[in-house]
Amino acid sequence: MYSACSSIPDTASGFRTKPVPEIEETAKATQEVAKTAGKAIDARRELGGFFSRIFGGSLEQLAGIGEDHLTVYRRTRQLRLAKRYEEIRKELGLDGETKPVELKFGVPLIAAASLENDDGLQDLYARLLATATNPDSKMEARRAFVSILQDLGPLEVLLIDKIYSAPNTPASVVRTGRFPEHHSTNMDDANALPSADVELALWNLVRVGCIEPAGTYGGGSTVAVVTLTSLGRAFVEAAVNVPLR
Repeated sequence: MYSACSSIPDTASGFRTKPVPEIEETAKATQEVAKTAGKAIDARRELGGFFSRIFGGSLEQLAGIGEDHLTVYRRTRQLRLAKRYEEIRKELGLDGETKPVELKFGVPLIAAASLENDDGLQDLYARLLATATNPDSKMEARRAFVSILQDLGPLEVLLIDKIYSAPNTPASVVRTGRFPEHHSTNMDDANALPSADVELALWNLVRVGCIEPAGTYGGGSTVAVVTLTSLGRAFVEAAVNVPLR
C-alpha cells in the first residue's frame, strides 16, 4: 500500500517517486539560495571595486580583504562607508583621480569603520579616507589618526572641534568651564571645571595626545584650561574639519 505522502499516481509511469509538495519546497529553497548567492556576489563585486580604487591593486590581489572574517553587519557598514566616501569627495570637490594608500593605513581604517555603529563617527573615517586619497592633499595618511578615531566618542569629537574652532587667545589656551555650549572668555572661568562627562572626555583627548592640560600651582594638571597639540590639529584637519578646496 502506498500512502499519499510517499508516492502519487502518475499517468505516464504509474507512480512518482517524490511527492509534489516536497519538489515545490525544494525548488523554492533553491531559488532563495540563488538569490542570496547573487546578492553576495553583487556586494563582493562592489566592494572589490572600492578596495581596488583605494589601494591601487588588482581585484584578484585584494579579493581576500572583503572576505576575511566578514559578518553581514560588517559588510553592510563597509558598503555605507564606500557610499559616504564618494559623497564626501563630491562635497569637497574631489572629482579627479585618487591616490592609493598603503595597506597598513587603509586596512585598519576600513576594519575599524566596519565595526563603528555610529553613522556620525563612521563619516569621520570616510572623511579621513577622502583626505588620504586626495593627490593634492599635503596631509600624511597617519595610522595614528585611525587609532585616535577608534578611541573617541561623539562627545570627544564635538569637544576637539570646538577647541580647534576657538577664538585666538594668548598662548592659544582654551577655557573649557562652559563646554560644550560655548567658549568662555571670562578670566573668572579659568579654574572652573566643566561637567563630569565633559571633563572625562577632555582627559580622554589628553590621553590620545590631542590636547594638553594646563598646569596647576600645586604641580598637578587640569583640563579647565587646555591647548590643542600639533597632533590634535592635524587630526581635526584630516578627519573632522576637512577644509573645502
